[in-house]
Amino acid sequence: METNKNVWIMEIKPELNFEVIGQVYVYQYLMQQDVKKGILKKKEPSVYRVKMEANKVEEINVSKEIRLAILCEEAEKFLKDFCDDKNIEVFCDRIRKIR
Repeated sequence: METNKNVWIMEIKPELNFEVIGQVYVYQYLMQQDVKKGILKKKEPSVYRVKMEANKVEEINVSKEIRLAILCEEAEKFLKDFCDDKNIEVFCDRIRKIR
């Protein structure tokens, strides 16, 4: 998703866990690699065309800051704290304190 200031890489899961945190990091890495390899094609300076599902083409301005986000229903506090420390936005209904 793209906003005026950022390109957001988002993942939606029922629960915040190690797997979903790893997923957003891998998606970020893959996007950065696609830019380096020229897979994301330049349309004009710093704007890239991305072929999406069903042959829909979307433009993404990769000169914007890439932000990571996870949407979930539930999270353990220590994982939410980890994400906060790593600048991963977590949007969650309930935070559980286990540790």
